[in-house]
Order: sequence, then C-alpha cells, then structure tokens
Amino acid sequence: MHLKINKLLLALAIIGAICICYSLIQQKDRISSFNTKQAEIIVIDLKDHNEINYLLILGMFLLLPSLVIFMVRYFGVSNTKINDKTSLTQKESEVLILIERGYSNKDISNELSISVSTVKTHVNNIFKKKKVTKRVELIQNCS
Repeated sequence: MHLKINKLLLALAIIGAICICYSLIQQKDRISSFNTKQAEIIVIDLKDHNEINYLLILGMFLLLPSLVIFMVRYFGVSNTKINDKTSLTQKESEVLILIERGYSNKDISNELSISVSTVKTHVNNIFKKKKVTKRVELIQNCS
C-alpha cells in the first residue's frame, strides 16, 4: 500500500516537473533570427505577454503537494508508543495487549493457544525490549 502511494507521489512529481520545464521552454526569449544567403532577418516579438501560464500553474499544483506529502511521510515524526510496539514481534504485540488487559500467563496461553512457557518467553522478551522488570512497570510504560 505504501509502495503504491509512493509511486503515485513520484509520478505526480515527475509530471509536475515536466509541465514546469515545458512551460519555461515555451517562455524563451521572443527574439528570433533567420539567416539566408542574402540577408539576416531578426524578428522581435513586442506583444504584451501577460497571459496566464496554465501549464506552469498545473506543474506547480502537481509538484509541490506531492513533494510535501512525500517529505512528511518520509521525515514525519512518529508517535513513540507506536514505535515501541513496532519493535515487538507480532506475537509479542498480541501478548502485550493481553497483559495490558490484565490477563495472567495461563489466560494468555489459553487465549493464544500457546504453552505457558512460550508465554513466559514472550513476556521476558517484551520486558527486555521495554527495559522493565515487572508487569506494573510495563503497563505504566505503555499507557
């Protein structure tokens, strides 16, 4: 899902950049010269060119928001609680949720259909990752 969004943002940014470049190329100097064997003709376009450059506006509209969204997604500040839970394995996260609900090791064992010794292993791993030694500390740390 994130990969598809990143690809979409990249595509919009590229299209926006192309629109901007093309519109700037179209705005080159309005002085043209033509050489023939007998003469050189210089044409200077003196018309007032105050028309709105819609291609430039479209390019900016596509490029800037996609870059801002990408930067926020890439460099965004994440919630530390979410970060803490993502460092746990899937099973450890499930065990942590049940610990937060007040389940005992035996209750967790029954709920997840795993042995009590496996629950203890997960609990010890959670304690190490969260740098706590008791369930009370763990619950206070997570809330």
